[in-house]
Amino acid sequence: MKLSFTVEQEAFRAEVAAWLDEQLSGPFADIRGITSQTAAAQRRQDWEKALGVAGWCAIGWPKQYGGRDADLAQQVIFAEEYARARAPGRPEPPPVRSGPGGGPCPGFRPAPPP
Repeated sequence: MKLSFTVEQEAFRAEVAAWLDEQLSGPFADIRGITSQTAAAQRRQDWEKALGVAGWCAIGWPKQYGGRDADLAQQVIFAEEYARARAPGRPEPPPVRSGPGGGPCPGFRPAPPP
């Protein structure tokens, strides 16, 4: 049995890798490779905001709440590329946090009341 990613999944990988490279070679180059949970706290908070605005913070969340509605394979691809890019360590799993928009990350929109 041959296990591999689809053409669409590899295109998603390229999109993730390009965004991460652009950010971590440019405005966030100073925090690339940081794994400490306490180093550069304000810059890492800025990074989390950038992830949220771009929809990369909690990609498995629905699009209407600021996520990307990513399936499991896309979430795995994102994690692989995030590690490969040496992006800064994240403070805790994104779905656990509550950002100012009411979701897990900055830029998220709150869920409507039931």
